[in-house]
Amino acid sequence: MNDKIPDVEKTKKDGPPRLARCFLRWYCRPELAEDLEGDLNEYFFRNLKKNGPVKARIVYVVDVLKFLRLYTIRTPKLINIIIHWIMLGSYIKTSSRNILRHKLFS
Repeated sequence: MNDKIPDVEKTKKDGPPRLARCFLRWYCRPELAEDLEGDLNEYFFRNLKKNGPVKARIVYVVDVLKFLRLYTIRTPKLINIIIHWIMLGSYIKTSSRNILRHKLFS
């Protein structure tokens, strides 16, 4: 049982690099972040037993950087709001042009 659950004191000292975990949470989409972080933590603790803390930390950081792909990057909320307003403006323009062109049917 002790093999599966890491000790709390040991986890704080020999846990995954904090900066890499924060970077992963910052750039990754929320629906993917929890799964990716869990998988990376499992892989880290497996590497920790097999290769030691220094190599496990290096592999963890490299893996976090490998997951920096277009499908994992979070889209900023401000960009979504701007895109919605642009689309709304486009809809208003096209509908007003259609109303002016086809007055009888409008």
